[in-house]
Amino acid sequence: MLFRSIDIPEICGRCHSVTAKYFKDSPHYIALSEVGAPRCIDCHGNHEILFPGVEMFSTDEEGHCGSCHEEDSVGYKTAQQIRALLETATSQVEEMEREFSDIEHSGRNLDDLQTLAEEANTYLTEVLPITHTLSLDRIKEKTDHVAENAKKHLEKVGEFKDELKARKRNLAVVLVVILITAGLLWLKRRSLDD
Repeated sequence: MLFRSIDIPEICGRCHSVTAKYFKDSPHYIALSEVGAPRCIDCHGNHEILFPGVEMFSTDEEGHCGSCHEEDSVGYKTAQQIRALLETATSQVEEMEREFSDIEHSGRNLDDLQTLAEEANTYLTEVLPITHTLSLDRIKEKTDHVAENAKKHLEKVGEFKDELKARKRNLAVVLVVILITAGLLWLKRRSLDD
């Protein structure tokens, strides 16, 4: 059975309903209705289903934005903006993970930090289907949530690291005082023995 080009999103949308809904809100869906392209398989392949990484928005390989859009076109420039938003959000989540690993075994309750990181990761996951709308505003709304969580997370991690440094300094001062006191007591005892 041959499928018409317009049927492809309907078939893929049976399992990927959220993505299909976003796709139907996009200029690509209008183009699909008018000229029969782009179909899901044009960007994601037929059977090997290519994961939609950020590189899809920038290169001219088959199925990537540059394979259909010229570099100076509005479509390609939009793709570049989407790519920048996704790369920024991804790097923010990665930075949160790195910073969290620095203090993970510090003995402090880190539930609040873990919640912020998980929420940011969820926003990043949620934005991927939204990219099918090609709406910078809708994509930016989700990536802004990632940025907000990352900012809060990194501020809290910074505060906690400062607190740990202060505790170490205080511990060092206490140890010095104890050592000096012990030394003075030893000298006093020695002078009494003589």
